[in-house]
Amino acid sequence: GDVGSTFLGALMAGALLLALRLAPGPIALPLLLAALPLLGDASTCLLRRWLAGQPIWQAHRLHLYQRLQQAGWSHQRVAALYLGAIAALAFLAWLSQPWPLAIAASVQAFAALSVVALGIGLERRVAVPFNGR
Repeated sequence: GDVGSTFLGALMAGALLLALRLAPGPIALPLLLAALPLLGDASTCLLRRWLAGQPIWQAHRLHLYQRLQQAGWSHQRVAALYLGAIAALAFLAWLSQPWPLAIAASVQAFAALSVVALGIGLERRVAVPFNGR
């Protein structure tokens, strides 16, 4: 719910800020990319609701993860999808640390685009349509 997501969002933002303070430099992008499934879903949903003229602070069930559940996916399946994507991005960021920056950034960008493509595919083929009215 909103209380849990607010707490987790604040925790994620705090962890990112702490990591940036402890190890400034090229660590910011991999950390942000690891959070892409959650940040991307929240940002996209917020933007779509705003463009549709909906009150953006009002409770709703229009996030991709909620529309996947409405389409019949179990909570466990949706959570495993999001956790798997986050874990894969975080593992790749960790794995690519010793690589030259240009190569690491390219690999991480490809992985992020793959996660975005997965989200778009789920949006178009599986999820209950976004009702922006």
